[in-house]
Amino acid sequence: MSLEKIYLNDVVLGKSNKWSPYFSAYQKHLEKYLNRDWVTVLEIGVQGGGSLELWKKYFGKNSTIIGLDIFKHELVDKVEQLGGIDFFIGRQQNTEDLDKILDKYPEIDIVIDDGSHISYQQKITFDYLFPKIKDTATYIVEDLHTSFWPDHNGHTEKGNEEHSFFNYALSLTKEMQRLKNKKLWNFHMTRLSDKQLEQDFYNDAIERPNYWQSNLDSISFYESMIAFEKKPRSMILNMMIGHMR
Repeated sequence: MSLEKIYLNDVVLGKSNKWSPYFSAYQKHLEKYLNRDWVTVLEIGVQGGGSLELWKKYFGKNSTIIGLDIFKHELVDKVEQLGGIDFFIGRQQNTEDLDKILDKYPEIDIVIDDGSHISYQQKITFDYLFPKIKDTATYIVEDLHTSFWPDHNGHTEKGNEEHSFFNYALSLTKEMQRLKNKKLWNFHMTRLSDKQLEQDFYNDAIERPNYWQSNLDSISFYESMIAFEKKPRSMILNMMIGHMR
């Protein structure tokens, strides 16, 4: 099922605009959810509701599509007639607004941030929601070109990248690296089921894995988009085979 074809041919009730490179990235990360018994999607920033319609028609009847925006466009009412779509008015940087959604939908599989595109707000939303969505989930942030725009709290003309969400995502690629701990790098074992060895190692380790090392499985960078895959990460092993002198 081509997401792009659905977008171009079957989205007829609402209005939307998306950059062409998004569709292949979306397909890569979201196709795995098509075979689930149920999928719950939260999209932040829905404009004329076209993207809500897209996700509903892509994931089908066994899905709940949630929208969050600062106001409700009249076209969203038409899209809601499809059923299985819920809309909240609120601001993405307001954790009380996010809690209203989480209270009603505590098991979110997919988050798509197409909201304000302002870096500090993207970061607040990500840091708050990522630990609260399902243990295995996908979090996508769109329109990351604004990370290079000073008026969106991105890079400044002097090259200061400190506050951009793009740079924050880059920093997480470092945070998620577990072999920074050289003691772990030196710890060789092949007995995957030996829990005592695992416990002995962690008891003697320099530092235990941080949150990102334990829960952030991958970060994928695309044209103006970043996709984070959340999944509990098992203990890292150096699996040696053969004989070495």
